[in-house]
Amino acid sequence: MNDSERSRLVDDGVISFEQAEGITGERHRLPDWAGSRTVEWLGYFGALALFITTFVFVIDLLDFRTSSPLALLGGFDNVPSGLAALVGGAVLLVAGWRLARESAGAAGRAAGFILLLGFILAELATSLLLTDLDMGDFTAIVRVAPVVAFALFVWRTKPSLPTQLALFVMVTQVVTATLILLQITEGSDVQGMLVTAALGGVPDVTSGWLVGLINLAVGLVWIAMGSAGSLRPRNTAFVIGAAYAWLAGIELFSSGDGWIVVSILISALFFWLAVTRRSSVLAGIGAFSVIALIVQVMSLLVDSPGATTLELFFGIPGAVALIGALMLLSRSPSSAGATGASPEPETTST
Repeated sequence: MNDSERSRLVDDGVISFEQAEGITGERHRLPDWAGSRTVEWLGYFGALALFITTFVFVIDLLDFRTSSPLALLGGFDNVPSGLAALVGGAVLLVAGWRLARESAGAAGRAAGFILLLGFILAELATSLLLTDLDMGDFTAIVRVAPVVAFALFVWRTKPSLPTQLALFVMVTQVVTATLILLQITEGSDVQGMLVTAALGGVPDVTSGWLVGLINLAVGLVWIAMGSAGSLRPRNTAFVIGAAYAWLAGIELFSSGDGWIVVSILISALFFWLAVTRRSSVLAGIGAFSVIALIVQVMSLLVDSPGATTLELFFGIPGAVALIGALMLLSRSPSSAGATGASPEPETTST
């Protein structure tokens, strides 16, 4: 079995990282203190420490500029802090790129984590350096262009869980920028939201039902791409897409009771995908989505649910589900074989 086959099995969730390394016999090549596990730990710690250092330095520069006379004149210069974030991000991106050349094993996994931290700093640098950019409705599109480049770089360098997160963040920002360009939604006033939160208020982040539907579609497309093999690891695509779609469904329900239909369809879809795609990840998220659906139904039927109401709404479906699981288990061929019965022979279709 070559490296690509082992990598594919890991991405599909068939075997674990440790099992793949056992197949390669990597742990026998070098002593423990000099092996890839040490490289992995050093990569995690070093990248995280540099990330914290850079972030603190950026905040320190912002505080300095805010307290300067320039701030009293109506604003402050973001360029020094933006350049600091850009330099820190570049260092991590280069280090991640270097480690990513070791595509298999623990060192390769550290590369994905380092690339994600580098992407975060690079995105922060873009936000700071382009804060004063004003091109009307095109501003959001121009600001997101560097983020697209950074996300594609980290993803193409090392497809992994961390870099897929970076890719998804980029996609959501592109969608938001496109909606702003089409005047479907407005750009977020980040500074105003921070001031509101600091004064004890609740920022207005309501985006409307149309944006909720678009977010739902983004999550479902992400699941479909993971299922088709376009995104690896597959389970990561399932988690990201399912969680985003689920949250979009909850957001839609908060805008109107009739959107509970979407929550029902999402829960049914997760169940179907968990069975047909044999995904424990989707099964787990689907279970949580049903819990949220029960809460939504309860909120429609009962104004102030008490302990008895909670016990009935959760206890009855829970008991039915466990009884169903035990009944299906007793009818499965593996259960019949365990009890001494002769299971029916399997047929193979050509």
